[in-house]
Amino acid sequence: MLLEPISGPSAWNRETIIGKQGFACGLSEAHLQAIEHVLDKTRSMPPQSVERRHFDHPLLNRMLAAIKHEIIHGRGVVIIQGLSRDRFSPDELERICWGFGTHWGSAHSQSLDGDRLGRIRNENVEEGYKSTGELTFHCDLFQILALMCVQRAESGGLTRLANALAIHNAILKARPDLLAALYRGFYYATEAANEVISRTPIPVFSCREGQVSCMYLSGYMWKAATLMNVALPADLGEALELFDRAAEELSVEFLLEPGEMLVCHNFSTLHSRTSFTDSAQRKRYLLRLWLSLPDGRPFDRAVAERGDYYDRLLGGQ
Repeated sequence: MLLEPISGPSAWNRETIIGKQGFACGLSEAHLQAIEHVLDKTRSMPPQSVERRHFDHPLLNRMLAAIKHEIIHGRGVVIIQGLSRDRFSPDELERICWGFGTHWGSAHSQSLDGDRLGRIRNENVEEGYKSTGELTFHCDLFQILALMCVQRAESGGLTRLANALAIHNAILKARPDLLAALYRGFYYATEAANEVISRTPIPVFSCREGQVSCMYLSGYMWKAATLMNVALPADLGEALELFDRAAEELSVEFLLEPGEMLVCHNFSTLHSRTSFTDSAQRKRYLLRLWLSLPDGRPFDRAVAERGDYYDRLLGGQ
């Protein structure tokens, strides 16, 4: 357990990041021409059959390597800008999203259909990412989350980010006695199955090689306690409430525009979404990648428990 403040760019908050532009990585005309070149080379291939060796260009290779380094060793968040819908079609944005991902890691299945490129849009369900409702702060399953905006909603649908390391600092300052409960963690369930899915408690915070990582979806812990017919430990319940308050106070909020791509480290960055309203002209539509890294951030093996479960459920990569 780390009991010292975390400093440096990896522990950003809304005071140190000047909104969305604090994460921006703008593409030059040379980058865009390089993208068009690799699109032409791979146009005959289904997007998800494209491999790293196919999506290859010296200028893109350097840029995408720098982004990966920033995700692992820097702020943990990058927003790629410059992919205009006037220049690239929705199908081309899909190919670009996938091609970029091949430079960063290995994509994992996101549905029983084995689709490794998720499609985030309103499917008229009551809750969850396929609904129009608000999503609370959470971490996804694997080290890198990438979201490419193809179309924004008529209104709402803002992305919200909170830095887990800044939250750790805030709790250390306000209630250091509660950190132990967060490092201890609890079992996880899911909203989709009435079962406890984690074989061991999953820590909210863990520290390996001096680096703190986070896995957070508090609702799954509360549900696991209900299914196990036990009370969530009182100190953990209090710590989760403090965690949620800190996430709100330290977060940044912005709108992803069509053609923009958010890339972040799931174990250092929490994300959420405001509710949204679609119209006939504007229906919110994002592409999503979940990527594991062979050379990524060191983290406690228990942090990957959720990803292991879904890999087993969905048939692996």
